[in-house]
Amino acid sequence: MNPEEVKAIYSTWSNNYDNNEKHNDKVLDVDRINPSILTEKNRSNGSLFGIDFPSWFGDYNSGKRIMIVGIDPLRNEVAFKNSDKKNNVIIGTPYGFHNSATPKVKKYAFAKQLSEKNFIYLTDIFKIYFKLDKGARRSYDIFSEEKNHFRLILLKELEIINPDLIISLGHLADFFFKSIIKQTDIAYKNLKHPSARPNILLKFLTDEGQKESTKHDDIKSSYSNIINNILLKK
Repeated sequence: MNPEEVKAIYSTWSNNYDNNEKHNDKVLDVDRINPSILTEKNRSNGSLFGIDFPSWFGDYNSGKRIMIVGIDPLRNEVAFKNSDKKNNVIIGTPYGFHNSATPKVKKYAFAKQLSEKNFIYLTDIFKIYFKLDKGARRSYDIFSEEKNHFRLILLKELEIINPDLIISLGHLADFFFKSIIKQTDIAYKNLKHPSARPNILLKFLTDEGQKESTKHDDIKSSYSNIINNILLKK
């Protein structure tokens, strides 16, 4: 994909987000994925391919720079209802922020709220998602040699963004971030995934001294409070 194609995709997303318009994700031929990252074996035996482009909010030169890291660009059968799950790849962004009309964005609204005074950058550790036709394994279980590609990309993102704080969401993101990025001087905190089971999420919020509620607005406030408290201690 050339830079002009990427710019065009981001431009469409930005306009639709600002206008609160719902739209379809970008769909491309899966063969356009670099074969050094998606091997022929995984290409032939995989399906539900997804790639998330990073997204960001706020002024890079204002406030703190916060990098929020997820595990991978999860896709499911529903996402491919109008696409070929074997031969297409669906391009989106972490947590669907390119589509503000998507209901699931409400679970992660704390990121947009934090951007009022900070720069927020969202990315995934594994940039490609797919599922093998046989078995329940998904891409982060399968990648072996390819892990170094994602490590190098993540290191480049850290170099460019130069965050004051890194937040990982969920235990898988925490595990793989620490296994890929062995050591960093940047402040780091793992938070429970906002989509975690209610009992797990409620315990986490209680332990963090936040309101015991899984309502979207309360999660937004609680996660914003937790992250702001971390920044105050820096």
